[in-house]
Amino acid sequence: MSEPRPDGEPGVYTLPEGSFRMSEGAAAPVGRSVAEEGRTAAHAAPEEPGRPVSDAEAVPPTSDPPRRRRVWDLVLTLLLLLVATGAAGLSSVLALYIVLLSDGCSTVNCDYGQLNLGLWIALSGPWAVWAVAVVVSIALLVRRRLAFWMPIVGVAAIVGVWFLGAWVAASGVG
Repeated sequence: MSEPRPDGEPGVYTLPEGSFRMSEGAAAPVGRSVAEEGRTAAHAAPEEPGRPVSDAEAVPPTSDPPRRRRVWDLVLTLLLLLVATGAAGLSSVLALYIVLLSDGCSTVNCDYGQLNLGLWIALSGPWAVWAVAVVVSIALLVRRRLAFWMPIVGVAAIVGVWFLGAWVAASGVG
């Protein structure tokens, strides 16, 4: 720990002897890294005198330890992304049946623009949701956060977007 200056000036401290080492004109941290020691930088003591700590070993005392990769989360996320891919494909096939709503347009006035809009929402919307779910899942996996929930939310959103498109198309039938 540091001691106050001899002149008693408040807030100014000196470093204890041996807390730093000058090596060939350049300052280099000595000893094991703070992460290896499990202590703050003020308490870190060199284990091997004269061995400088590399930049890769030097960890600021405020940084979090690296997260472990959860294998189960990775496997579950990939399986659920395959399920989301199947849901997007199935919704695209089912979107083609929305065209059948126009069968009743021979006796009533229909808004073909709204029918077309609903078809395209139900056809391409699920794939846009799928792409967002894949990107967010990969980002979560790279950051080593739990990611299995994202494909589940994606599948729910795919179903929701398909029903939105079907509703828009159905509301175009007079």
